[in-house]
Amino acid sequence: MKYRSLQIIFYIILLLLAIYFLYYLYIQRKKNIMIKQILHHWKEKIGGYVEKDKKGLYEGDYYLSFSEIKDDKKHIHLLTHNFETKIGDFTYPSFELIPSTTIGYVVKKDTKHLQPIKIDETENPEKICLDIINLYENFDMNYYNSK
Repeated sequence: MKYRSLQIIFYIILLLLAIYFLYYLYIQRKKNIMIKQILHHWKEKIGGYVEKDKKGLYEGDYYLSFSEIKDDKKHIHLLTHNFETKIGDFTYPSFELIPSTTIGYVVKKDTKHLQPIKIDETENPEKICLDIINLYENFDMNYYNSK
């Protein structure tokens, strides 16, 4: 009887792990599709420079420039897997027990970075692109830095 109970618990745990893994794969696929659509709309609307960062805090994330060449002073970091949480002077990687399509972006304007902004995964990628562009164009970096 005791052996049978342990066997049932083992199979339940194994089933839960399999469900978790399949959910993780589903979320990653959904996330990759959304990223591709955002990049497509970025190139369509802006026609700017797009590159995957190869070093630094944003390694593996996308670097979106408004010009056709790489602009280190004014660009957007599309955060695809390095979405960070900043508490005080320390930055911690966010940890999610239940995976989500957490992506976001950081605006760099006039050599200053904004805090990461989370993207609503239910929004249309074209609207997300327009929101990023509007924030960049209408945001006063001097006001933000004076606080």
